Amino acid sequence: MPSYADITTDDPNVVKRWLQNRRLDDALWHVSAQLGTGFSGRMLDYGGGDGALCRRFLHRFPQASVTSFDPSASMFGQAAASASAVATHRAFAVIGSTAELDAASIDMITCCEVFEHLPAAQIEEALCELTRLLAPGGLLIIGVPNELYLMALGKGLFRMARRNGQYDARWDTVLPAAQGHPRTDRPVHDLDGLPFIYPHTGFDYRTTLVDLEHHGFEVVSAHGSPIRRGPRFVNSELYLVCRRLAR
Repeated sequence: MPSYADITTDDPNVVKRWLQNRRLDDALWHVSAQLGTGFSGRMLDYGGGDGALCRRFLHRFPQASVTSFDPSASMFGQAAASASAVATHRAFAVIGSTAELDAASIDMITCCEVFEHLPAAQIEEALCELTRLLAPGGLLIIGVPNELYLMALGKGLFRMARRNGQYDARWDTVLPAAQGHPRTDRPVHDLDGLPFIYPHTGFDYRTTLVDLEHHGFEVVSAHGSPIRRGPRFVNSELYLVCRRLAR
């Protein structure tokens, strides 16, 4: 069975492989823009997968401590292996539950490539937990895909060329998203006993913006990836730099 890296940062397709690595670099670029290069606080990667972002974070911010959280048992194992390979692994913790973390104990949270895979109820649970964990005034970096309008059409054509006929590689799914009205019947599957949505098509980041405001987060800035300073419509990903407001 392929590892998470095999289908992301080490994917055989050169375009997908470049985009996946660029996403990780862009997430850290936004961190550096907000915190400088001397950050020494506590960072949590919520939905950290195999720990790739935490590994890069420690390389860039060696004085910080990082925690990778992922509820998936298979991801936990891959992240633990990743942490053990890092020389500064004592500052790299891997957890399968956030219940052990104290409220307002995290200075900065990254949450990339997570929300598009969760049903609405699980997104609400995640936002409640992010609000609990992040210290007032702390930063939250949300990374989500752009699956609307022209970008939805481009992605749809790319997916149809690779695996035509699947949910996210059919005209009856791609065209509504390209028109700004994505379908809401995204299929929910099981991943290690957890509800999980595999296709990105149908995800609407506009809903995320509303949810963040509802949970007391101010969006400080929004940037695209892979063209960091380019307009939103030419970027496949969107990064939301948010600050938790004191309540």
